[in-house]
Amino acid sequence: MKNGKVLGLCAYISLFLTAVCKFLGMFLEGSTVLTCLDTIGDLFLIITVGLAAFPFQKNTKHIAWKVIYWVVIILALSGSIGRLVTIFTK
Repeated sequence: MKNGKVLGLCAYISLFLTAVCKFLGMFLEGSTVLTCLDTIGDLFLIITVGLAAFPFQKNTKHIAWKVIYWVVIILALSGSIGRLVTIFTK
């Protein structure tokens, strides 16, 4: 699968899950299933933005942009995965 198709698929999944979770969240406040789906949507959003930003950090000459990119990606993914772990260990 080409990078553009992966990016589009991740964006579509993220948008779909976010829309469903935000809409259903009006009626099912505090639902574990909704929180889980929302977190999965966040993971796809992080992947989408990470893939879109990767060429920028790759082509930049300053090492600071590369370091910032990887630190932010790792922090975002760790936070979302940590949120999933806390959901399943309740």
